[in-house]
Amino acid sequence: MDKIQIIDKISKKATDSRPLYVIIYEKLFDLIKEGHFKRGQKLPGEHTLANQFGVSRGTLRQALLILQEDGIIYNYQGKGNFVSQNKKMFGIGLEKKGNILNIANRGKVKLTDDIEVFFESPNKMLQSELKIQAHEIILVVKRVYKVDKKAVSYFISFIPYKNINKEEIDIEDHRSLVDYLDSTFYNKVANSQSEILLTEAGDFIADKLNIREYTPLILIEEDLYKTTGEVLAFYKQYFLSEYFSFYINRK
Repeated sequence: MDKIQIIDKISKKATDSRPLYVIIYEKLFDLIKEGHFKRGQKLPGEHTLANQFGVSRGTLRQALLILQEDGIIYNYQGKGNFVSQNKKMFGIGLEKKGNILNIANRGKVKLTDDIEVFFESPNKMLQSELKIQAHEIILVVKRVYKVDKKAVSYFISFIPYKNINKEEIDIEDHRSLVDYLDSTFYNKVANSQSEILLTEAGDFIADKLNIREYTPLILIEEDLYKTTGEVLAFYKQYFLSEYFSFYINRK
């Protein structure tokens, strides 16, 4: 059976406050996760997908860009979008707990004033990563780091609201909040698991780092765990490869 037949037109309920591109993202995420599109397989073209979902190509492209930034698909210019063949390149347990920036660049990287803090409901990818339900609320903290005057890294922290100690942090003080997440917060971490991936900059991250769209990036996705085994937080960390080196020491 042709794979495209598994896609239905989107019927957005009046009670669904999610943007259409988020709904499309989650539909494609599920189709890939369930194996309807295999690793290395080319997705149907944008025109075909947009028609099948019953949305504009602009809406579809927003969903595809998020999938690219998550490392789930990649765009081969002139050929189309493909499911990533090997999402997990390396599985590593960090030998030293703490902000990966400090480990990788020895403190040369500085936080900029480009910080966003807000609450939202988790999409399906975050529900899976954080092991939480759709009705739960998460704190999202996005920030840009620089070396000298050049933006070199973009971080996103996703933290279930139930894991936040309101007595330890002031959410309104964004810089102090980031300092807390990059240092003190790691004292709560029993262990972490990271995946190192290759991805490309979508238009949003390209704008944040002042680079061209489709510029290759290193993406590290990090799950932080409590002593109980529960997920404390999920971090997504994008790096310009010319500024960072990552090594795995084996003994």
